[in-house]
Amino acid sequence: MSRLSNAVREKMAVALVEHKFAERAQGLCVESVALFQAVYDDLYDAAMQKTMAALQKKGRAFGTNTKLSVNARGYNIDIGAIRIAHRSGAEWSAETEYRPMFHQHRQYGEISYADGLLANRLEAFADDRKSLIEDIDVAYRKAMGTLAQFSTGKKLAAEWPEAMPIIGKLIPEDDRTVPVIQLAAINADFGLPPSEQLAA
Repeated sequence: MSRLSNAVREKMAVALVEHKFAERAQGLCVESVALFQAVYDDLYDAAMQKTMAALQKKGRAFGTNTKLSVNARGYNIDIGAIRIAHRSGAEWSAETEYRPMFHQHRQYGEISYADGLLANRLEAFADDRKSLIEDIDVAYRKAMGTLAQFSTGKKLAAEWPEAMPIIGKLIPEDDRTVPVIQLAAINADFGLPPSEQLAA
């Protein structure tokens, strides 16, 4: 029977927070892409985009990028193809296609919104992203504190069965066992299913 290393616990904590915050983070990724498109459409109307696309086909007329850096009410915000990452290693990615754009729009500080609907959305996006990272901080510490109570993989599997679908694969093969006990409060916090569902 081997003892759980801190490195294994850290990987487990990352898996738990990625599970807990997946929906919120993916929602922010979707909004990042939508904001990229909205700002791009604001910078270049339909006729301009058509002209740029035609010129781009004839040769490399414009630089391209998958993200824009925007200033909105004092926030410096990257939108488009971004990574939402936490220092623990938890991360999610948003993807967009490369779009042609003028040189100045590929520089920091050249796109700014002080008011209007786009400014509101950009500010809300920045606030939501900051709030997500803060909430991940709290949850990661809680996960590490909970995992620290288990000295071995067998003890962890036996006493926290609801977490096994998320972190079970990180327990060394020879240290796995059949789960038997519940940790109701932490399960609810991380959105883990009741053990009765696992047995079904």
